[in-house]
Amino acid sequence: MTAKTDFETLLNTVLGVLCAYPERTVVEIHTSGQSSFLIGIKVDPSDYGKVIGQGGEIAKALRTIIRAYSGKHRVKFLFEIGSL
Repeated sequence: MTAKTDFETLLNTVLGVLCAYPERTVVEIHTSGQSSFLIGIKVDPSDYGKVIGQGGEIAKALRTIIRAYSGKHRVKFLFEIGSL
């Protein structure tokens, strides 16, 4: 598996636990060069607040996971969250 597919699996697992409608969650990872990726997470509008969290705490935790993963695999990720 590549860093991209490993990370997509990890995000889908985490979001599956957070969201009431995990089947409506979309994780898109686009390659931007050899070692850069753009991560787009789209969730059901009713799950948007759950993914952001109070004061952005869940979003910050997701960014921490992304940073840890990117450091281990020596890749860069840009990250955005939106609703469907």
